[in-house]
Amino acid sequence: MRATGWKTAAFTLSSLASLAAFGRANQLGAQGGPAGPPEIAAAQAALQAGQADSAIRTLEAYFARNPNATQGRLLLGRAYVQKGKLDRAVAELERVTAPRPARLQATYLIAGIHARRGGRTMRSSCSGS
Repeated sequence: MRATGWKTAAFTLSSLASLAAFGRANQLGAQGGPAGPPEIAAAQAALQAGQADSAIRTLEAYFARNPNATQGRLLLGRAYVQKGKLDRAVAELERVTAPRPARLQATYLIAGIHARRGGRTMRSSCSGS
């Protein structure tokens, strides 16, 4: 196999791993623990019912009143992904400062977004769409 063939195979495997991680992070996020504030529980229910716009409105209002809150930011990032607002999703996921499991889920979601975009870097993804 030529050198470029190996590079293509490595990129393909990397992309598939990122997409698998993205799917796993979505599963983990859906299985989360106690919902906490009622706004987060309502947003979780809306997102599970396919109402991403409602979840986004609820969570944006919650974070406007509670700017230092971290619980629910992963959920907001997932809602942005469902709506195709990938830049906003990455920005929100990068704000996750919760304990390690949530941070890991955010990292997986960000990797999945970059794979979906064709492997653009984080810096270039935050300046686009």
